[in-house]
Amino acid sequence: MTRLKKQPNGIKLINSKTQSKSMESKSKNIIIGLISILLAIISSYFLWKGRNIETPINNLGVKP
Repeated sequence: MTRLKKQPNGIKLINSKTQSKSMESKSKNIIIGLISILLAIISSYFLWKGRNIETPINNLGVKP
């Protein structure tokens, strides 16, 4: 810790790196959250449609 205190430039570099990492993790968390919300909406829509998940698969032309 004393070595870091003697070098203010090193502290600035470390702080900028940690801030960029935290921003990247925040954006990744936001993207993952949006994808999970979309999947939840789609699954609830298919469940509300009639609780028959085979119909969209058959409409796509995929044989089970």
